[in-house]
Amino acid sequence: MWHDITNDDQVRVRLAWADGREAEFLQSDIAGVRRPKLYVQGTEGTIAGHYRPVVTETVEHVHGYRRHESHHAEAPVELTLARYEQGYGLTQTTLPPLPAEPWPFHRNLADHLHLGEALEVDPADVRRVIGVLEAAQRSGDEGGRTIDLEPAG
Repeated sequence: MWHDITNDDQVRVRLAWADGREAEFLQSDIAGVRRPKLYVQGTEGTIAGHYRPVVTETVEHVHGYRRHESHHAEAPVELTLARYEQGYGLTQTTLPPLPAEPWPFHRNLADHLHLGEALEVDPADVRRVIGVLEAAQRSGDEGGRTIDLEPAG
């Protein structure tokens, strides 16, 4: 869709494990309707995280009422848990968001550098994510060929 720049319109990555687990990641710059930010389906239930718009409203002297919607990914998601409960059937529960901590990644990094605190994001784990991203790129370059990755170890 973007003919003047090298921007991916849409990316879909499908992952499958030997034990039968599956995962899919979809990122789209052209989707007309946004999907949930996350959707996890398991044997005990399903949880969906929906984007929550951050809205700022102001009244300005010249323009009057102004409404500004900030980037949706910055707000904590609204979580819904659905599961089957004996005697009740399918139930849905809205889970409260965790209390917001300002700039948690940067605070953890600073505390690691200055105080020796352990990193929340282990650099060894990041290597695995980069390997998955590289495999997805290679698969796309090769017409969607399945790329096998070595087990983590």
